[in-house]
This record gives sequence, C-alpha cells and structure tokens, in this order.
Amino acid sequence: MKTKLSILTLASLLSAAGAAAPAVAQSGRDLSAVLAEIDQGFVCPQFRPDDEARRADMVAFSRSLATVGPRRISYRQAAYIRAKMLERHNCGSGTPALANLAAGAQPAGVIEAGTGQR
Repeated sequence: MKTKLSILTLASLLSAAGAAAPAVAQSGRDLSAVLAEIDQGFVCPQFRPDDEARRADMVAFSRSLATVGPRRISYRQAAYIRAKMLERHNCGSGTPALANLAAGAQPAGVIEAGTGQR
C-alpha cells in the first residue's frame, strides 16, 4: 500500500539534505508552513484548463519557495519538492495515456518484440 508523505516528513528530508532548516528565521518563512500552504492549494497540472494556468501555478510555487529562509532552496530541491507534491496528489494517474498503459494497451507506434507488427 502506497502512503503519502507528510509535510513534516518532506520538510525533515529536505533539512537532512541541506535545505533550509524548518526553524523560523527572521528573513524568511518556516519551510514546513510553506509546504503545508503549497500542499493545501495544490492542483495537478492536467486539471488546469490551459498552459497559462499551469505556468501561473509554477510561478506561484516558485514564489512560495522563495519565501523560505534563512537559506535559499536550490533548483534541485525545488524540483524534488514538486515531484513529491505530484506524487502525493496522485498526479498523472488520471491521464488517458497512463490509464491506457495500465490497461495493457500499446502506445501508438510501438512495435511488439519479435513480431515486427504494431
């Protein structure tokens, strides 16, 4: 059974990896509070109406992470957080392509091994 990472677990993993400590700093916000805020308003990209809405989500995500202090979160750490949010909210599991793959359908253009046929 797959379990969801808690916000505090994610914050502690990032802290152990050298990200900003989850202690409140004068120049920034608490990491766990920022992650909880991101988590609360998170919507999977495939459920956004268009690319502009997805871009706006990414800008808001980046700006939220930029408020964490006293140390900045690296691009690599931000990508890790984003990947964990996508996983936590089961993003991708509702897309038609993934549903087809789960059902055993071959993606278009795939040649089956040994048959030479599509």
